[in-house]
Amino acid sequence: VKVLPALRKLRRLHLALNSTADPSGTMILDCLASHSSCLRTLQSLSFDVHFAPNTVPEAFAASLQRCLKAHPLRHLSLQAVSPPASGLLSRIVPQMTWPENCCMLSLHHLSNSVSLAALAQQLARDAVAGLTLCVLHSDDVTSEQMLKFLSDLNLSQLQSLALDFQLYPMLADADDCLLADRFTKSLCKLVSSLKSLKQLTLGTAACTEAGLLAVAESAAQRK
Repeated sequence: VKVLPALRKLRRLHLALNSTADPSGTMILDCLASHSSCLRTLQSLSFDVHFAPNTVPEAFAASLQRCLKAHPLRHLSLQAVSPPASGLLSRIVPQMTWPENCCMLSLHHLSNSVSLAALAQQLARDAVAGLTLCVLHSDDVTSEQMLKFLSDLNLSQLQSLALDFQLYPMLADADDCLLADRFTKSLCKLVSSLKSLKQLTLGTAACTEAGLLAVAESAAQRK
């Protein structure tokens, strides 16, 4: 971090947060924010989010927000490296304002419905153009909440969406035997109604084989 002022032509940066060197995660973020005048070409930030017991989510979120405001980012990636880190990331997401007109926002892994509901609203509010999202299987994310998230994405301006979540555990716990069909219909509706969407990538666990064929057919009908 100390050498950042000398890297005036830096375009991409990948760092670990909440590591042993900076347990709170705020030191690195605040340093990045304070050196924004030296890093005018920085367009892409990637953070590996670790979990430290003394991390204060509110302070971490505030430092991250200052960092995002200081840099006109086109690409932002936040990746939780463990389930506890996923819990931390899921707590801070509802507090964030993302870089306006961000080309690509990548979040791995969210694990509660509150973060998903907030994210859907933020994508529309902040005009995020691209989203890569991985949702960790959790009791805090039900099938109905995941379906609500997919429905709310219709209000966004997404041009690119890469989505990975585990459908089959939701099916195993559900009383609705037609749940897989409901997910397929929700994805097909998203493809047909979100006119800005140009690219959709689904993880292999996020859809049944029949569902993938139906989504592909919906995409073909748009052309």
